[in-house]
Amino acid sequence: METKANYVLIGAATIAGALLIMLFAMWIANADYRGGYHEYDVVFDEPVRGLTDGGEVRFNGIKVGEVRSLRIDPDNTNRVIARVRVSTDVPIRTDTEARLEPVGLTGVTLIQLSAGSPTAEIVRPSGFGPTPQIRGRGSQIDILVERSEDIALRASEAMAAVRDLLTEENIQRVTRVIENLERVSTQLADRRSVITRSGEAAGAMTDAAREIAVLARQTQRDMAELDLAIREINDAAAVASGETLPELTRAAAEIRRAATSVSRVADNLEQNPSVLTPRSPRPTVELEP
Repeated sequence: METKANYVLIGAATIAGALLIMLFAMWIANADYRGGYHEYDVVFDEPVRGLTDGGEVRFNGIKVGEVRSLRIDPDNTNRVIARVRVSTDVPIRTDTEARLEPVGLTGVTLIQLSAGSPTAEIVRPSGFGPTPQIRGRGSQIDILVERSEDIALRASEAMAAVRDLLTEENIQRVTRVIENLERVSTQLADRRSVITRSGEAAGAMTDAAREIAVLARQTQRDMAELDLAIREINDAAAVASGETLPELTRAAAEIRRAATSVSRVADNLEQNPSVLTPRSPRPTVELEP
């Protein structure tokens, strides 16, 4: 019985020692938490140039901690994880972000923490389980360098496309097109001057036709008055000799026919004065193939 009792005591002592060791390890692991600091993992998806162990961690420009260690994520080698220690009075929220910022021209980089939204939940490490993570971003200089590389690549591709377009054959085609355009422009300018002169001549002929029409109407009225006078003379000379009367009658008839012809011409000119305008031939444009 005594042997069994000794085994029980030894087992209990072993278990108690293991528990004490575990509690001591947890106490060591959470020493920073009890000493006024919390630990977070800042995850960067880009290189962390200039960031080293012991680098500063700032919150709104105020130093609140330091970088404890840097390591590469074993699940994604493009990702860098920075373990940082931050004062417990700093409110780290779910939307807090960490950005790399260079310090002057020294090449040294620090981590700048943003405040986040006031309504977001505050993240506190519990002392057990995984370390809370903060999303990290590269510095503005890194972003500019990355964008400049992309712009340079696109510019190089554009220059290559332009170089492929400017072949000797295409240059000759463009030259022929320009020459044809110049020839067409010259001929259009000449045609415009001809049209302008034709318009001026048409206007002058139209005015002349109107004046002729007015003159024809006046002549028609004068002829009517002359016809009336001849008729009166004819009536008064009815007693005259038989030879004189027929001659006067024929003269009156000729005058009436002339008046009628002039009136007809005047009406035609008034309705269509363009018959007096000469038509110029249409210019043609020759293009090189």
